[in-house]
Amino acid sequence: HTRCADVTGVQTCALPIRIGVHLTKEGTRAGQAVGYLDDGTMVVVEDALGDIGSEVDVEITSMTRSAVGQLLFARRID
Repeated sequence: HTRCADVTGVQTCALPIRIGVHLTKEGTRAGQAVGYLDDGTMVVVEDALGDIGSEVDVEITSMTRSAVGQLLFARRID
């Protein structure tokens, strides 16, 4: 369960949040891998290039909104 609240029209979540994500491709920066949540939200995971094709547990470290939706940044939980 995510710990989020709608504050003056902006959804705010308490970090860190832990989730599982299936990594599908390489990110734009060295060592990054990218996966998607069921709702299409992109999750960029640092130091996870070797995990592409796998389901990994991650901790969300930051979130941002872009023109195409929400973008999450995360690190692997070992």
